[in-house]
Amino acid sequence: MQNDQDFTVRPADVRDAAGIGFVHCRGWQAAYAGLLPETILQGMSPEKSAARFRQEGCRDTLVAEQSGRVVGFCGYGGWRDDPDPDEGEIIGLYVLPELQRQGIGGALMKAALAELAARGCRAVSLWVLQGNDRAARFYERQGFARTGQTKGGAAACGIPDAAGLARAGGVSPAAEHKTPAGAV
Repeated sequence: MQNDQDFTVRPADVRDAAGIGFVHCRGWQAAYAGLLPETILQGMSPEKSAARFRQEGCRDTLVAEQSGRVVGFCGYGGWRDDPDPDEGEIIGLYVLPELQRQGIGGALMKAALAELAARGCRAVSLWVLQGNDRAARFYERQGFARTGQTKGGAAACGIPDAAGLARAGGVSPAAEHKTPAGAV
């Protein structure tokens, strides 16, 4: 999908693993500074992230490409905490920090929601690390709302809980909303 911002959103393949790994590492280090222990963030590398994406085959992943390089990605799929085939999940969405607020994240989200709708998902949810208010606000602008549901982090290791968000209108304007299991 081409857009007015001079980037393209397309399905990823294993050849994108290095670019996705770079965005993943930079995205985590920027988004989670002050939220995750520095040892975790410093232990990350684009190569380690790329190896993981290469091993997983980059399936269920979209990339935003600009001038021939990956500048963002979005992983999506079935809701991992509940095997309900009607519910999808945004697993991760990251854009290079210097290119944020230029429509790339929104375009990735729109494309991922379309993919989930095509699979028959009627609802979509995601997790955001508590304290990551910037990401929560982004998701709220995309139509998600906080559910009150939390998922345990690892407090002993300095990892905070994650908060659940669900898209109020489902994956498409006509879809009915389904609150994730256990949501308040």
